[in-house]
This record gives sequence, C-alpha cells and structure tokens, in this order.
Amino acid sequence: TDLVDWHGQLYLIQASVPFHFASTDTYLELKRSTDNGDTWAEVTRFNVQGEDIRDPKFAVIGERLFIYALKNVDFAAEPYATVYSSSTDGQTWSPFQPVQPEGWLFWRPKSIDKQTWYVPAYWHEHGRSVLLRSTDGQTWQIVSQIYEGDRNDETDIEFQPDGSVIATA
Repeated sequence: TDLVDWHGQLYLIQASVPFHFASTDTYLELKRSTDNGDTWAEVTRFNVQGEDIRDPKFAVIGERLFIYALKNVDFAAEPYATVYSSSTDGQTWSPFQPVQPEGWLFWRPKSIDKQTWYVPAYWHEHGRSVLLRSTDGQTWQIVSQIYEGDRNDETDIEFQPDGSVIATA
C-alpha cells in the first residue's frame, strides 16, 4: 500500500489479494480522493496476466506520477522483476514496462531535491542490495552497493538533514 498527494489530490494504491502468498488473482487497485480523503473513487486496476503483482510504490518525478511494482510467479512470493507505469493526469496510465537495469527489486524511490531520484533495490536472487539513481524515473544507474552477503530484502533509505543517507535491509 502507498499514498501520495499529487496536484492537490490523494492517490492510494493497494494490492488486492486473496491471501499473503502469490496469486494470479492479484491486482493493484488505484483510488483517488479529491476531498482530502473523505471519499475515494477507483481510478483503475493494474494486473499482469497470469502473474502475481505486489508491493506498489509511488514517485512523483518531473510532471509524472509513477507506480513501481514487483512481478512474481512463485507461490512463496519471490519477485523477479520491477515494472513501472506512469501518468501525466492521474487518469490515463501507460502499460507496465520493465525498469532498467533488470533484476533489481525496487523499494521506495525518494529524492532530496526533486531532480535526482534514488531507490534502494535488492537483487531478485537475494544477497545484494544497491542504491540506484535516475532523473527521469525510467532509466536507473547503480550508484553504490548497500550490502552484499546474507539475504537482505525490502531495503529502504532515508535522507538525513545533512544529506547523508541511512539504509536498512
């Protein structure tokens, strides 16, 4: 589940799943509120035919609202790819596309200056996490390694007031 305030409206995205394990019946439900969260209306649903989709995250990059999500085919929820969709109006969304470089599983993109975006990502086969950066939300480059060793998933970052970054895995 994620929530963002964009152009004076609240957007909420959540995975609708029959249970925590993977299911081909899973879809991501996008809702919008124009009255500060008092009422919500469904905008659209995202799914990947024959696959599980999970862990949606928002990012406002430039003039576009992005949704990043993880694709999965394993019942035990072992995602293998990150995909994204974007919109300039919050109503019409692009089809899901794979992020580059492939194989990295995004967590939550963040920016300290709204120009350059950073996302912690963990390798789909586990054991590695990196920090990636982008200025357009579509093409990402590895900046640095966060960790290598034992399984470390769902890596997150937080910028500190002095510009340093704290990472957890």
